[in-house]
Amino acid sequence: MNKEETNKINTEESNGVLIAVDANISANTLSESREFKSRAKYNIRIPIKFNVHTVNACLIVIAFIASVSYLLLSNNLISQGFALNEARNKVSALTKENRELELEAMNLGSYENINEKISQLGMVDVGKVDYIELKTEGVARR
Repeated sequence: MNKEETNKINTEESNGVLIAVDANISANTLSESREFKSRAKYNIRIPIKFNVHTVNACLIVIAFIASVSYLLLSNNLISQGFALNEARNKVSALTKENRELELEAMNLGSYENINEKISQLGMVDVGKVDYIELKTEGVARR
């Protein structure tokens, strides 16, 4: 590289730096520069000021909402627990009643109980049982 090319490169680099410096100082003078327009798209900043009182108020509101939702959810879980316990007690009682009814049905179907009912109704014992034999031939013929 010769001296002129080196100077040309240095001035271009220095112009680039100057453009960047000028872009930060005065936007009106370089508004037509392509480089400024491309940088302006990315350097847009919106100033947001945080007030300590506002942040504290937001945190208090968030804490209040969280505690109320916690209370509601835990109340819901507790009521579901009571309903589940009540259902289990009901199932236990119905199972016990079912066993008692099955035992009573077996007791009523026993031979001793049936013989007692037969004697109360005045029925007699069957002596000899005769069976009727059916012929395998049909009654009507074609």
